[in-house]
Amino acid sequence: MQLRMEEWSPAFKKLKFPHETVRNEEQMNNLLGRMMQKIVQETEIKEPTKDQLGTLYDEDVMVYFGDPKWDVHLQVMDRAKIDYHIDFQMYKKKCVLTLTTENWFDSKRELPCSFIFPYRLNRPRLVAEDSVQTVLTDDFILIYDLEPGKTYRMEIEIDK
Repeated sequence: MQLRMEEWSPAFKKLKFPHETVRNEEQMNNLLGRMMQKIVQETEIKEPTKDQLGTLYDEDVMVYFGDPKWDVHLQVMDRAKIDYHIDFQMYKKKCVLTLTTENWFDSKRELPCSFIFPYRLNRPRLVAEDSVQTVLTDDFILIYDLEPGKTYRMEIEIDK
């Protein structure tokens, strides 16, 4: 979500949705109209989309992965449909992640490739990558803009 907002406009990430009590449709339309104007005024986006407005709203109200009160699981995938594979190797203060895409990998996929680390990494830092865009946290990595039939290698330094 943060990466998408950054791509739309660096100024977009500074905007905050005013979570007001809305009692009717007219008040909701008013609030949405004000937010559309604010996006236009404070970013270079001239015609904000519903997706942009919705993302701004979701940023503060969405329940994220790891909430202990939310029983969430990853969707089980049919192995025949998985179009990439990840190998994860752990060394003393370094992790090496190797991602290989199948020849039939869909490079226009809506969701990025992802990998949940087997345990929480201590202050992970990406130190080497094969020209891919990533989002790295201590729990998982998201990997964008991959091509079919290629292998990508990422090195992650960690504190022990």
